[in-house]
Amino acid sequence: MGMARRHLPIAITALLWASAGARAQTPPPPALKPLMRSFAAYARDVDRLDQLWLEPGRAQQPGPLPQLPAPAASALPQQPGEVTIEQRLRVNLEQALSLAVQNDPELQQQIAGVKEQEGWLRSVRGRLYPVFGLDLGASYSQLATANWAWQGNGAIPAYGPTSPFYVPTGGWSRAQTNVGSGFGQLRLDYELLSFERSAALAEVNAQLDQSRQAYGNRLRQLQLDVSEAYYRLQLADQLRRIRQVVVENDTIILDQVQAMKTVGLVPRVDRLRAQARLQQERFRLQQAEALRLSAQRRLSNLVNVPFAVTIESAQGVMLQPPWPLDLEQTIVRGFKDNPQLQALQAARKALLRQADRSAAQLLPRIGLFATGGYQAEQITSPVIDLNGCCKGPALIPGLNG
Repeated sequence: MGMARRHLPIAITALLWASAGARAQTPPPPALKPLMRSFAAYARDVDRLDQLWLEPGRAQQPGPLPQLPAPAASALPQQPGEVTIEQRLRVNLEQALSLAVQNDPELQQQIAGVKEQEGWLRSVRGRLYPVFGLDLGASYSQLATANWAWQGNGAIPAYGPTSPFYVPTGGWSRAQTNVGSGFGQLRLDYELLSFERSAALAEVNAQLDQSRQAYGNRLRQLQLDVSEAYYRLQLADQLRRIRQVVVENDTIILDQVQAMKTVGLVPRVDRLRAQARLQQERFRLQQAEALRLSAQRRLSNLVNVPFAVTIESAQGVMLQPPWPLDLEQTIVRGFKDNPQLQALQAARKALLRQADRSAAQLLPRIGLFATGGYQAEQITSPVIDLNGCCKGPALIPGLNG
C-alpha cells in the first residue's frame, strides 16, 4: 500500500498519457509497451477474479449413495495400501446423517439394548397369565436272573428223583422279564397374588425407558457431531477458495509490479515485498488445503465409512436464519425434553424399583397349582428256561405248563 501511494502520481501520469495517446491514435513509446501489455493482462485477470469471486456457489446435486457398510471391528488395516484413498464421495448433510445412523456401532448397541429390554418386559408380563406344562415319557427295561445248583436235593426225604421238585446236582434255571412303561402329566401354575411380580414389572419398565432415552441421547449426539463436522468441512472448503483467490490476486499484483519495475516506475524493494506476500499467501493456501483434508477425514470417521473412502461436501456455505431465542430461553429449552437428563432420571427410577423388588421378595405369595397324569406298565414276552427242575408230574403254571 505504501508502494502504491509513493508511485501513484507516476502511474497516473502514465495511464493518462496512455489514454490520451489512445484517443489521439498515437502509438506509445517503446519503453511503455511492456507496461501497456501488463495493464491489459491486469484488466483481464481482474475481470476473471470478479467472476470467480462473485459467482454464487452452486451446490452439486449428489447422486444415490452406494452401499457403504461400516468396517468390521476386527478389520484393522495391516498394509499402507489398505488406507489409500480410492474413492471420493460427495454427499449433502442429510446423506451424511443417514450414513452415520446406519454405520454407528454405539447406536446399533443402543438399539440392541432396547430390544433386549423389550424382551424382558414381555417375559415379566407373561407372569400375569397361567402356565401350563405337559410332561410325556416312556421307558423300557429288562431284568434277567440265573440260578445254579451246586448240590442237588436228592438226599432229602420226599425229594427223590421221582419227586416233581427234585433238583439234581448242576441243575440251573434262567428267567428274563421285559417291562415297558409310559406316563403323561399335565400341570397348571398360576400366581394369584405376588408383590414381587408387580415390582419386577415396574423395574423392567424403568429399565426399558432408560434404554430408549439412552438411544435418543446417542442419536442426538451423533446428529450434532456429524452436523458440526460437515459445517467445518464447508468452512474449510470456503477458506480454501478464499486463499486460492488471494494467491491469484497476489500473483497478478506481482506481475504488475515486475512490469512497472521494468520501466522504472517502482523500486526493487516493492517487487521483493510483493514476492514475499505471494509466498506467505501460498503458505496459507497450503494450510487451508491441509485443514480441508483433515475435515474430510474427520467427517469420514464419524460417518464410519470404509478406510479407502473419503466424504466431501456437496453443498456450499449457506447462511441460516438467526436463532429466534435469547440465551436464557435457549438454556431453559435445552433442559426441556433432554434425552440425556431423561436417561439419568430413568436410571434412578430403575434403581428404586430394583430396591422395591428386593423388598417384595420377602413378602408372601399366593399361588395355585394343579396336576394330573396317567402311568401304565406292561410286561411283555417273559423268558423262562429250566434244566433239572419241575420236570415231574407236578404242574406249575408259568413254569412247565
